[in-house]
Amino acid sequence: MAIKTKPDSSWNCQRGCVSHQVILVILALLPAIVQSRIAYSQHHLVVQEGENVVFDQCPSPPDSDGHWGYKRSLETKDYSECWGKCSTCSSRVLIISDVIRSCGGYYQYNTSPDSNGTRWRCDLQLDVYYPPSPIHIDNPQPQVFEGDDVTMTCSTDDVGNPPGNFTGRQFPKTMGTQNSTSLRLQATREQDGEEIVCEFQYRRFNQTRSNTTTTMLTVFYLPETVSIKEQHSVTTFNVGDNVTLQCIMGSSNPDVPTISWWKDDVILRGETFRIFSKNSVSVQDSGKYKCKATIQALGQQKSKESKGVYISVTSPAKPIFRCRTHDILVNLNPYHLHFLPLIS
Repeated sequence: MAIKTKPDSSWNCQRGCVSHQVILVILALLPAIVQSRIAYSQHHLVVQEGENVVFDQCPSPPDSDGHWGYKRSLETKDYSECWGKCSTCSSRVLIISDVIRSCGGYYQYNTSPDSNGTRWRCDLQLDVYYPPSPIHIDNPQPQVFEGDDVTMTCSTDDVGNPPGNFTGRQFPKTMGTQNSTSLRLQATREQDGEEIVCEFQYRRFNQTRSNTTTTMLTVFYLPETVSIKEQHSVTTFNVGDNVTLQCIMGSSNPDVPTISWWKDDVILRGETFRIFSKNSVSVQDSGKYKCKATIQALGQQKSKESKGVYISVTSPAKPIFRCRTHDILVNLNPYHLHFLPLIS
């Protein structure tokens, strides 16, 4: 640094030098800078929500004033003024009555320099433990058709502190602060229609506790088999006979499906019972018969039909009358009459 004087003895600071006024200020403050020290302590306090907090572990000399600052998380850059909603901050003792979860965070107590030039700083991390919010399944009455996919989500509004996690044999387990878990069933089967259990575990007063909720998955399904049983296993009838067919099917959900009967792929109106009866059939009643089971749910309609059973209705043979008159055999026919030689 070069300090030059003009003939009139006034100061002139060239590039690379420091003004004499700055030098004088630094020299004046140097004792205070050298003497000023910071003494600090760090603390961690865990309380349960609803407890009263009285923290008096911050050292503070009697001849200095101090104040508290607060920030919610470490990501917050600066401390704000002590949050009056949570605490009384007029002294070095931090007092929080009936502490709530939002009071958790980072507190800092700072003093002005004491007579020795020492500034005191006290850092407190306050953890407020509280239980999680109730858990719930987003679809409390899940329903699905057999063969379709269904997804159920179990969630909580708050995982608590310390964070709990979802567990159990059905919903996937979670870790960290994940507040939901989803169970997806693909190509559901009849057997999937069972109780669905969601469980959430957490720690409370050094004990493991759990919240549980359940729901019942309803699976709609058609009968596995639909078939026709013929009375006496007969499918060939004569004109005038009575015909009885029975529609046989397995279990379904709903357990009472709608029944319909079909002949040659044309619905038989009014035939909605499992037993189909036709009295005094005619040749026109011959054809392929089917029964169909239909269920309706979730705005859909699904059906399963039996294999076709062919019913044959035939006319009886026309009668032939034979008589012996005057050695002539007469063949009587409703349509024509002719004579045959008599054979001895």
